[in-house]
Amino acid sequence: MSIYPEKVMDHIRNPRHQGKLDHATAMADNGNPSCGDRLIYYLRVEDGKIVDIRHDAQGCAISRAAADILADMVVGKPVEEAEKMTHDDIMGAMGGITEARRECATLSVDVLHEALERL
Repeated sequence: MSIYPEKVMDHIRNPRHQGKLDHATAMADNGNPSCGDRLIYYLRVEDGKIVDIRHDAQGCAISRAAADILADMVVGKPVEEAEKMTHDDIMGAMGGITEARRECATLSVDVLHEALERL
């Protein structure tokens, strides 16, 4: 039995959005200096919609899973909808991550917002 929910384990084992995206419309790179987690998001936006998103997530399992889960949540969505994503949204989507791991999970939302600001 894992200490993480099955959805989180699935995204750790089988990331759907990992890798670099050539010809990205926007990109953001940031990290958490206290733990060493680092995340780069690459977005391709067409007609106001996120048509593709890739990440290079380095760090703990939670930060890597959150990067992939959030990418699942926003691909195909209008930019305006993605801009409204909150820390609580990713925490809820991860289903059972403790508050102690919140900072690891919410890095994904912060980096997504940075990328969207660069459009």
